[in-house]
Amino acid sequence: MTTRYELNATGDTAAARLEGRTVLITGAAGGIGTAVSLACAREGATVVALDRNQRGLDRVYDAIVAAKGPEPVQVREDLATFDTSRAHELASQLEDTFGRLDALVWLAHEPAPLTPLEHYPEETWLRVVHANANAPWILLRAVAPLLRAAGSPRVVLGSGDAGRRPRAYRGATALAWSAMDTLAGVMADEFENRPAFRAYSVDPGAVHTPMRMGWYPGDDPNALPEPEAVADAFVFLASPVSADFQGPLCVIDDGTLFSIDS
Repeated sequence: MTTRYELNATGDTAAARLEGRTVLITGAAGGIGTAVSLACAREGATVVALDRNQRGLDRVYDAIVAAKGPEPVQVREDLATFDTSRAHELASQLEDTFGRLDALVWLAHEPAPLTPLEHYPEETWLRVVHANANAPWILLRAVAPLLRAAGSPRVVLGSGDAGRRPRAYRGATALAWSAMDTLAGVMADEFENRPAFRAYSVDPGAVHTPMRMGWYPGDDPNALPEPEAVADAFVFLASPVSADFQGPLCVIDDGTLFSIDS
């Protein structure tokens, strides 16, 4: 089993690693989600782009079509109110259209303030935890049959180091990222009778995103990698070529994807 992968940070080479595959990407309208959506389409995937930001979804759609990628599908959804009924409706639409789901890449993230636990607004906490921890499980449960119908199914969940090394003021976000790691591990174990299945959680490290700048306004944005620099890791993990990459816990550091699974 391999434990490291050197990223193609430029995104110039399309290796068609996702040719013919259907990839559902949450948080597709901005940040790392947009970069991964465009990279997946460049590699041949039909991207199902999910986000609550319709303008952002339209930009992703236009960019993929302009690059002559497979026509993407837009799904406008507020994951803070996502429920079982909506999840099964989406799964049914995917089944009717594609008959399977080759990969789920979860990059949606409900913004959260840096707040001490004792002062965290209850409404904000519940919204963040639902969107970032409950909603992934709700969606995974609904699309599991579609993943089982795929030849080399993949689940790739974006996480962060605050979930693995809890720190002050991260509160609900740290809880949600910890849930991502747990979900990836549970899915990998429960699908152990499917040798072709892989599940990963990925900490992309410090990246120039709105969330990062909101938490660390003193950071020099020019010193941070752009989302495009880490997109290749998600393409790699969502593709069959990651079959020998050990998981499920991963981190990106200095242009390299590492497995930190013990």
